[in-house]
Amino acid sequence: MKVEFMMRLKSVVGVCGALVVGMLAFASPVMAQPANIVGAWEVSVDSPQGALKLDTTFKQDGEKVSGEVNSQMGNVDFTGTLKGNELSVLYQVQIQGQNLEIRMNGQVAGDTMSGLVDVGGMMQAPWTAK
Repeated sequence: MKVEFMMRLKSVVGVCGALVVGMLAFASPVMAQPANIVGAWEVSVDSPQGALKLDTTFKQDGEKVSGEVNSQMGNVDFTGTLKGNELSVLYQVQIQGQNLEIRMNGQVAGDTMSGLVDVGGMMQAPWTAK
């Protein structure tokens, strides 16, 4: 009787294990897909000097993103990553002959984005996009 119980227990554990592996195999590719952010977005940075509007165009190749930011200071190209819904973008602007690194990190939620922008390590400000 003890042997029969152990064999049944092994079978149940084996079936449960196979179900879990099957569910993970099905779910992993779906969950790993990054959000789709291709196209034009209006980014608004809430800076200490007031709202700054940036017309931004995103291109996307899997987790790699690139594009262009258009502002009153001119146009600059950017590169970054989008892993799931976590966005990270990096670009540089020239101010008085010096390169200033701009890093934007945030989350994509459907047709909106939000996060923090770091301006050369000197200040951070919240941003949103739609």
